Amino acid sequence: MISIFNGKLAKSFETNEFLTSGSQEVLKLKHLILYSARLAFHISIDKFIMADLDTPDWKELEELIRKEDGAWFLGGEDFLWNEAIQRGLPQLERII
Repeated sequence: MISIFNGKLAKSFETNEFLTSGSQEVLKLKHLILYSARLAFHISIDKFIMADLDTPDWKELEELIRKEDGAWFLGGEDFLWNEAIQRGLPQLERII
């Protein structure tokens, strides 16, 4: 997961087809994986900053994810970040 998040997933016979695919389904899946990792990181940072270090149960975690999903632009790539600023999106968090 860290390799995917960093964009450094090693190419191998098992991952090559996935990494080099240009199909829309695979591109959507790649985006969903990256967004999920960024959302998890965002929620973790929020809990840490608010000194809420208790581990949530599954129901609470699901509620946190539903509340935050789609409410934030979680970007890292320069061109996407700049576009989000130009569009005036209200809640931005840059995760590099």
